[in-house]
Amino acid sequence: MVSSATTSTASVVAAAASGVSCHDCQVTLLDFAAITADDDRIRDFLVAHHVIAGVRFCDKCHEKCRVDQRRKLFRCDRQVTVKLHGGRTKVTRKHSFSQSLVAGTWFDKSKLSQQVICRFCSLCLVLPHPQTVLITRELCVTKKSVTDWSSFCRAVCQFWLEERSEVLGREDIVVEIDEAKIGHRKYNRGRWVDGFWVFGGFERVSRRCFLVPVPFRSREYLLDVIKQWIRPGTTVISDCWKVYDCLSHEGFIHQQINHSVNFIDPDDPRFQMLNIERL
Repeated sequence: MVSSATTSTASVVAAAASGVSCHDCQVTLLDFAAITADDDRIRDFLVAHHVIAGVRFCDKCHEKCRVDQRRKLFRCDRQVTVKLHGGRTKVTRKHSFSQSLVAGTWFDKSKLSQQVICRFCSLCLVLPHPQTVLITRELCVTKKSVTDWSSFCRAVCQFWLEERSEVLGREDIVVEIDEAKIGHRKYNRGRWVDGFWVFGGFERVSRRCFLVPVPFRSREYLLDVIKQWIRPGTTVISDCWKVYDCLSHEGFIHQQINHSVNFIDPDDPRFQMLNIERL
């Protein structure tokens, strides 16, 4: 998702936390670090991206609360006139209402500051793995904090994928498909991890996608998944795994890439699977 310094790192962080997409920001990692160094700038940025609320209305008088920047609270202490004894007597009382500026948000009830959390999210998106030691040193936080917040970020990514996965394809549209095992050991090194399989598709031009976990990689099961997520008549590009051999008989235009020979067809560069491999 984030592959270069010119990518909108900050907007990805904000979009992931709020569930909305931002396509207009062009903020580099260094720009975002500068924004987080100023409390007013980071608050304005987070409000603009709907991560935190900019306005809060009082639960008692239903008027707009003022912002207490020193205490980081929405506050309301207006005087309200109430009627007593059937409306014959009016009494003016001063009520007190307050709520944290980040109540119910990504930052609620966290011991880390907004500055540290925002910087952590940006580093987590940009840095290659392993990243725990570097983030721990750069942000001066414990390894446990890095582990916990990494889990939070993965949960947001999972939520984003579940919300954004959609049925792909139609005639004259190309969809790349592939499967990958997540969490397995490479080169038989490290501790034993069972892992699980994920099947996905990527639609060119629109760049829409879907990713779904699959308990089985049998032909029948994957064919059901493909029919569920890809419309008939779509041009489907896959590797040469024999499970996909039946696609041309199931209403799809099927093209195969032999990865033992090349990753891009030298005769027609359109026949490649680099997008789904990256995803």
